[in-house]
Amino acid sequence: MPFNIKIHDIDYLGENVDRLICIDLKARGVIHPLYEAARSLVGKPLTSRAAQLLVESLRAKEVVLITTGFRLPPLGLQETDGILGAISLAKALQETLKAKPLLLIEKESIPILKAILNVLNEKITVQGFPTKFEEAEEKAEEILAKYNPTLLVAIEKAGCNSLGEYHTSKGENVTSFHAKIEVLFRKARKNGIVTLAVGDGGNEVGMGNIKKAVEKTVSYATKCICPCQGGIAAQSKVDLLVTATVSNWGVYGILTCLAKLTQKPKTMHGLKMEGNMLKTAVKYGAIDGVTRRKALSVDGISLAIHKSLIKMLKAFPQKKLKREILI
Repeated sequence: MPFNIKIHDIDYLGENVDRLICIDLKARGVIHPLYEAARSLVGKPLTSRAAQLLVESLRAKEVVLITTGFRLPPLGLQETDGILGAISLAKALQETLKAKPLLLIEKESIPILKAILNVLNEKITVQGFPTKFEEAEEKAEEILAKYNPTLLVAIEKAGCNSLGEYHTSKGENVTSFHAKIEVLFRKARKNGIVTLAVGDGGNEVGMGNIKKAVEKTVSYATKCICPCQGGIAAQSKVDLLVTATVSNWGVYGILTCLAKLTQKPKTMHGLKMEGNMLKTAVKYGAIDGVTRRKALSVDGISLAIHKSLIKMLKAFPQKKLKREILI
């Protein structure tokens, strides 16, 4: 990350938030190269730029589509990463910017999202999106015509490779489990709708922005273990890609910057909320994406550590500074 540059208050916060959410706890050696590649396309901290993009793109009562969902073999169970971040973002945009969020996910995972929303006492619409390409085309047209969204966001959303196949980080083919959401992104971008994505491993929607870095850094990126042999690197592109060690963290970082921009501290993700969301997700069938167990963890990281990160995000000052800062 760059030093010795003058940046405004919000970007100073974003610089530090980016560093925090990109701590490589598992020492995978992946997140830092992916972050640098994504950062090079923007020239600014990713979380603060994403927060600015949200403020610039959304007005009261405008619709934002938020899609999430990564299902794992052999049973197609929903992982805990992504869904917590998607709901947290939807809640924040509804309360802070008065936008109208619509959550999109595979129909099998709808009960998990609805259960979490019920625990949070949130009234946010959840819809399924087809896992078949031919049905996805029609559904995408229907959604865009009905809701006329101004923003489309993907949080830890499984993305297909150049052959149209979807994979786990271990190179396993999970095409049949996943919504063909790229159809919606392609049509949205063609219609001038702003697109944003958050990912952590190279096989999510939006990672096409940094495909070369993914292919150079991520295991199975160019050659998977399934018959397609096309690799796990996702090919879809978005207007802005945010990378983080855990995709949920990427969202929490964005909300930290959004809270500062709007001067509304309650926009930030909360400790109690994190615990309630994760416990509910696991209760209704979600599993850890790394261990593939029903446990209070996300990507192999315990709930206690996730809460520690949230505490640190909350420690950043939210008051406005009156001058530029040199770092």
